[in-house]
Amino acid sequence: FNSDYLSCDCGLRWVPTFFRSSTARLGDETLCAYPSSLRGMPLRALKESQLSCEGPPELHTMSLLPSQRQVVFRGDRLPFHCTAALVDKITSLHWRHNDQEVTSNPDKGVQLENNVVHDCTFITSELILFNVHVEASGEWECVVTTGRGNTSRTVEIVVLENSDTFCPEDKIINNRGEFRWPRTVAGITSHQYCLQPHHPSLTVEGEQEQKRASRYCDRSGKWQEGDYSECHYTNSITRVLHTF
Repeated sequence: FNSDYLSCDCGLRWVPTFFRSSTARLGDETLCAYPSSLRGMPLRALKESQLSCEGPPELHTMSLLPSQRQVVFRGDRLPFHCTAALVDKITSLHWRHNDQEVTSNPDKGVQLENNVVHDCTFITSELILFNVHVEASGEWECVVTTGRGNTSRTVEIVVLENSDTFCPEDKIINNRGEFRWPRTVAGITSHQYCLQPHHPSLTVEGEQEQKRASRYCDRSGKWQEGDYSECHYTNSITRVLHTF
């Protein structure tokens, strides 16, 4: 058999001995997916000593939503959802905020739901901040505890006061294109993707990552001059001349 989720660890340590003493055969298409050190290797070629559970577990499913930094206002509602593979009977999920254990606390606007197991395969947990305080800023972490070790995912939360200073929305049109800068918190650098050239043949050879312009919103809430140097000129003639 073949699977994108086959974990070749101590749970399969019996397999080599079984197939050596049995008439059954294990095909070469049965490849390990986890851990990464054994990824792509045929299970039948492994020794018992290679099927180990040492070190942090590598789970085929481990996710935290939202997964990227969140900027919210005080009083907002912010839900978190954590999902992990069910490794063993003691697999559980718990939450930490700035390295401190999180429990339900209605007075602080924290609601923690019980872990839920789905089809003996996954375990999920939901954490809801239904009245975000400024103190909620920092690292929020979902920790998976198993009999084989722990692993985790984190996301950063930035909580703003409603009275914080902002740079207003702004539109800039120049020889590099049109850029719409959104309302941005003071002290933050905003980024906008450059317009793609209309003539692919004029793009830089080997260029893969789309270029971006940047603009800093200073502490007083005023936009500084933007940096558009990575963007191509919109006029094809100017763009060609600029390459020489």
